[in-house]
Amino acid sequence: MRAALDRLYDVAAWIAAASMVGLLAMVLVGIAGRQFGFYVPGTDAWAGYLMAGAGFLSLAHTLKRNEHIRVTLLLGLSGPRTRRALERWALGVALLLAGLLAFYSVRLAWQSYLFNDISTASDATPLWLPQLSMAAGTLILLVAFIDELALRAGRPSHWRARRGHPARRMSELAVTVMLVVALFALLGSGVWIGLALSGVAWIAMELFSSRPAGDAMAVTIWGAASSWTLTALPLFVWMGEILFRTRLSADMFQGLAPWMNRLPGRLLHTNIIGCAIFAAVSGSSAATCATIGKMTLPELARRGYPEGIVVGTLAGAGTLGLLIPPSIIMIVYGVSADVSIAQLFVAGVLPGILLALLFMGYVIGWALFNRRSVPPAEQALGLREKLWASRSLIPVVLLIAAVLGAIYAGITTATEAAAIGVVGALLLSAVQGSLDRRTFVQSLLGATRLYCMIALILAGAAFLTLAMGYIGLPRHLAEWIASLGLSRFQLIVALALFYILLGCFLDGISMVVLTMGVILPTVQAASIDLLWFGVFIVVVVEMAQITPPVGFNLFVLQGMTGRQLPWIARQSMPMFALMVVAVLLIYVFPELVTWLPRQMRAIG
Repeated sequence: MRAALDRLYDVAAWIAAASMVGLLAMVLVGIAGRQFGFYVPGTDAWAGYLMAGAGFLSLAHTLKRNEHIRVTLLLGLSGPRTRRALERWALGVALLLAGLLAFYSVRLAWQSYLFNDISTASDATPLWLPQLSMAAGTLILLVAFIDELALRAGRPSHWRARRGHPARRMSELAVTVMLVVALFALLGSGVWIGLALSGVAWIAMELFSSRPAGDAMAVTIWGAASSWTLTALPLFVWMGEILFRTRLSADMFQGLAPWMNRLPGRLLHTNIIGCAIFAAVSGSSAATCATIGKMTLPELARRGYPEGIVVGTLAGAGTLGLLIPPSIIMIVYGVSADVSIAQLFVAGVLPGILLALLFMGYVIGWALFNRRSVPPAEQALGLREKLWASRSLIPVVLLIAAVLGAIYAGITTATEAAAIGVVGALLLSAVQGSLDRRTFVQSLLGATRLYCMIALILAGAAFLTLAMGYIGLPRHLAEWIASLGLSRFQLIVALALFYILLGCFLDGISMVVLTMGVILPTVQAASIDLLWFGVFIVVVVEMAQITPPVGFNLFVLQGMTGRQLPWIARQSMPMFALMVVAVLLIYVFPELVTWLPRQMRAIG
């Protein structure tokens, strides 16, 4: 029985990995078709379906490898008996939630089959076919949780949420407090984070909405998991795995080291420089943090740099993926606020550089006060030796140039550019001789598991966003702020606090979509430039990426380091403070945001 179950998990993981390869192929076919004048219908849609398959079918394998993350602080502080009780509780709740997800996933696919639901894309695919991956993956995850319970020989605690219509009359404050308590209770007791978010959303939908919670969960999670705009994330994660498992990441450090020797902090700056450069490629905070982290975390640990400052700077610098163009959230804001997306991209350049310089300044100050914690400088080299050592940077520079060049030459979109990154990383590592069958397989499976971990959290966050929207909580809070009659500075402070608070529970794009309709009239009435406000929103959303309980960069780093969420959040707090400084600077000197767009308009 044990061998059969392990084989089931492994087979599903291999199919998930094959889906990842299929995703890459679909994106490449779409690029080639556009360049060479042939059309293959449905490549975008099938890229999304294959991405969903990669995420769902690897759920159980990732669980058995203990790579789905959860907050285990209480477990670590508890005695043996309490720890066992908490473990049983967490497994019982997770089993219940996995069972709900599996049931409604199977039901979604069955209903799509019965009603002959067809994809709205040009391929007109019957939706039940791709939705089978969600049904199969969640069923196998349910089996894996039952397997975990059997292995621990413990009976799970029973947890149930009942529909309570009278609770709909509760005040927004009471609803907020209840959901916050539920979220912290599930997270704190060790329930896996993606399932905990889904569980809180399910409670909210059951209690405060007439829409069937289970059906809403399945539809929302499927939509989030198969969205074309998300396809860049797994591909960039795969690119990072290739760089990590071949010589390319080591070569990057070898090329940078001679130039960093005289700078206090030395190679700690590679986190910030790497994230700033990669942010110009990815447009995603999670992809930036995961890709650069895969390269820098093991290399800096091997060289003896303190883990705390390494993780903290990576958490903060990873958020630059939202600010330095191309940025997904800027596109969403531009559409919502009717602001030129091109000007928003240009407006983000100087604040992005400012934030990177603030982070580097902090590293320099930290290094000056902690000289003994920084490894000694490597051998001093002359200019000629430095230039010769920099030849190791050529492969990584070529890779970044290829990805950026493909975007700005119009060959690919920012989403499709991730496929160019994967192909480029494979080609460069093959030319170097560091890519073999074993490395390829390890990078593919590693990327599948890491993306699966991120995707489960994204799916839970998407469902929580839906539940929040049904409750109307973001809208009510935004209306309350709008009614206060604040001065311009007071309004900016209130909105910053509002979005930081909201960012504890929602992702950045959801925050913009749910609140712009209410906030924008108030912002315009206060004579705040909407272009400036867009950059302000992005910086504040960056702060939310490193604030618990739903700071997404914290989750990514927890998955890569195995450290506890509170510890990672503490290391990130200086970066949070520097983002506050950045907000104050762009408020006092708005030209930091508006000067470049003005020059662009003048030239135009």
